[in-house]
Amino acid sequence: MIDIFDIENKIVVPSKNCYLIDWLKVIMEKYPNNYIKVYSYIFFMSCTNKENPYFNVKETDREEIVRRDIDIDFDTDDMDIEFAIERCKELYETSLQRFYISCKNKIDKFSEYLDHNEITDGREGNITQQLKVLEQFEKIRDNFKKTSAEFENETNNLKRARGGQTVAYDMK
Repeated sequence: MIDIFDIENKIVVPSKNCYLIDWLKVIMEKYPNNYIKVYSYIFFMSCTNKENPYFNVKETDREEIVRRDIDIDFDTDDMDIEFAIERCKELYETSLQRFYISCKNKIDKFSEYLDHNEITDGREGNITQQLKVLEQFEKIRDNFKKTSAEFENETNNLKRARGGQTVAYDMK
């Protein structure tokens, strides 16, 4: 897990990683007047845990919503920003997180399928497929809940100090 921000005296500041890792440092140099906003965008687009307020937004909708919410005034297609997002994703994700996100995306696809496809019957109909999805919903939901709980446990354990104590938000 990588931290991009620290909080000092109730002010968001870049973490030590932004000074030590070249591909993060270049953001500060390239955007001296609004690097916190750029780091925010990178964080919101790459963080794969519940510390990200956009975590539950569908991946396909996230960029548009983040762009609107933080009033983007820089080029999000900048190669340095895109590279930072990809590298941060690599550093945030664990294999369990990738599995959790895959399951979450599949549930979204099931929902979209059921929502956007009219029920049709007959030889070429889809009623059988839709009923199968609905019949399996409880099993899908229960398995997702287990995966979600394991993911939550893993995320919480990444933020623990020696002796099992929780790390303060400004000490992560």
